[in-house]
Amino acid sequence: MQQTDESYVLTDWQLQLLLEGCGCTEIYGLPLQRPPQNQQELSYQIYKLVKKQIISVAGGLFRIAEPLKSWLSAAAQAETIYKIRTSGQMPRCFCVYVQKGQAVLMERYAYRENSVRLWGFTKTEFYQELDQLLFDCGMREHVQPLPEQVYQEMAQELVQSYARNNEELRPGMAGKFRADVCDRFGRQRKRITAVRVQLEDFLVQEMKNTVDVTLFGIEKLIALLEE
Repeated sequence: MQQTDESYVLTDWQLQLLLEGCGCTEIYGLPLQRPPQNQQELSYQIYKLVKKQIISVAGGLFRIAEPLKSWLSAAAQAETIYKIRTSGQMPRCFCVYVQKGQAVLMERYAYRENSVRLWGFTKTEFYQELDQLLFDCGMREHVQPLPEQVYQEMAQELVQSYARNNEELRPGMAGKFRADVCDRFGRQRKRITAVRVQLEDFLVQEMKNTVDVTLFGIEKLIALLEE
């Protein structure tokens, strides 16, 4: 386990222990390895947290260091969860827990088995990170947009193509970015998928059996995430 200026890297077991310390027994999102059942291993995990000054002991009580405690509390009480997948040279899959103005991101840590990287943003900072992420995976807006009629025609062609082939949008098929919007219990409210079609980027939103296609843009994406 380690702490950087921007994030913490915790094992699955440590993350679950700390979440329980915030009153959270279960969290939707990344699947976590089950914690050890023997007391010796649990004590060792607590010892490692104390040694790294992630938790301290005072008056027989454990206290979690800041800002990690605030991040964990926000994740545990999150009103909305985004489960996001992106393609590109560096595919990513992570969860963002949004509670009021706080956004907490959890992602598998590629350099250590059964570990999670966790860091917090304000919601505004998260949308700035999201804009950069979309740019990195190829979702770039054109400086000079095409006429609105061209957008409508291209969108109609896309919808007809899926209907003609009796296909559904699937990760890895055409999408470069997908966000499942859920509540804290993992109940999905909607799915938003950004795809690249011909010369332009479009935003595709799946709602039950219908597909609504609109011009892609970060402001439109934020509006859909906020709905």
